[in-house]
Amino acid sequence: MKKYLLFSVLTSIFFSLSPAYTREFLDANIHHATGDHFEIYPVKVSKNAHKSSSKECFEYGKECLLPLTKDPALVVKDFDFQKVVGERAGIKFFLNEKDAKALTLLTQKYFNTRLAIVHNNKVITAPKIKSILSDQNFEITFKSKAGFEKVLKQLQHF
Repeated sequence: MKKYLLFSVLTSIFFSLSPAYTREFLDANIHHATGDHFEIYPVKVSKNAHKSSSKECFEYGKECLLPLTKDPALVVKDFDFQKVVGERAGIKFFLNEKDAKALTLLTQKYFNTRLAIVHNNKVITAPKIKSILSDQNFEITFKSKAGFEKVLKQLQHF
């Protein structure tokens, strides 16, 4: 039996969804994102966000996240995803074996550090890693319905 890991426990709160909203987004289908990718960077919050140039940091809400590496620590291409709606709203990502192993090593190396998941130079989420991810699946949950819908629209354009 596969384990499903909750990737962003510390960055998300669960919100109640109305039955009508749940029906609108309920979709058990797994979608394949071909020809696009997302990147994962280890990051730290800049104490001087106003002094950082946009080239040096990723904007994430009111935070400026400074990458700890010049290049992405992991680039995930041609992945599958599924909408998750119930008591919470989120997106479950399914990785191939190679990317899953790389994510395991990444979460070991950057344990207790924030990892920014970036798509089109925009941070989707940036949780602090509190456990080592060791499966081919991870789930991102959202603080708001608007955040969920925004990322879902980006993914559906793959």
